[in-house]
This record gives sequence, C-alpha cells and structure tokens, in this order.
Amino acid sequence: MVVPIFLAIIVWALPHPVAAQDGEVRHITQTTATSECIGDGNDPLCTLETMLACRSRQIKAFCDIAGWHMGPDRAHNLEYRIVSRERFLNRGYPLMPDGQLAMYPESVEFGVDERQCTPGLPKCPNTEWERAYYLVGRGAGEWSIFAAGYKPFDE
Repeated sequence: MVVPIFLAIIVWALPHPVAAQDGEVRHITQTTATSECIGDGNDPLCTLETMLACRSRQIKAFCDIAGWHMGPDRAHNLEYRIVSRERFLNRGYPLMPDGQLAMYPESVEFGVDERQCTPGLPKCPNTEWERAYYLVGRGAGEWSIFAAGYKPFDE
C-alpha cells in the first residue's frame, strides 16, 4: 500500500503543462507563449495551441504537427481565449473532400476568441475579438486539426 501512495505523490509533484482555462486570455508572441505544450500534438488542446503558434510564428513544422494544411499566416502576435470546448462522440458527419471522415469518436470542437497584433507590442490593443471554431480529432492515431470555421460544426 505504501508503494502506490508513494508513486501517486511522485506523479503529483512532477511538473504538468498549464492547461488553458476557459475564458483565460493567453498569448503567443514570436518568442514566448502562455502555453507550455506548443509543438506537442499528443492531446487536443496542445494540437490546437501548436496550430495557433504555426499561424502566428510562421513555423511550418508546427503546422505539420497539428495537421494544419492552410499554412502559416503573416507573422503576428496573438491573444486568444478558449470560450467553449465540446467532445463529440461518434456523430455521423459527411466525408471531407479528400474522403476522410470529418469526425472521429474522440473529436473535440473548440470555440476560440482571437485577436492579432503587430509583433513587438507587449499586448494586443483593445480590438474586437474574432470567434473561430476548430475541430480537433484523432484519425490515424495522431491528433490534428480537421476543420476551421466561424460557426459551430453542428449548426
């Protein structure tokens, strides 16, 4: 009984990435980020934040990790906040143009408010938030961005 308790204490004491809390304003600049898991595609949230960094920092390797085929945007800093997340359970969605199923059993839809600003500014000015929805799923074992849009995918 002592061994499981000891192991639980060790696991609890190990550093864990800080998960984005819904509504918390997070940042990606050209050199820093609130997220500690950019570049890691092992879960839906890290895959989403890796894609946001791909777009913000223009790093194609991040796009590849996240399965983002749209490529990076122009370089910009980004403020974002997750306003919703919903796990989809095996809904019967139609096929994508490339023949891939749009939804897999563990897919997650994130609603994200974003605003971009010029690199070099410490914070984005008080501009309007733009809401986007990202569908993150696991097809062949790896998490990737399946779709992006400006309204929830079940509407």
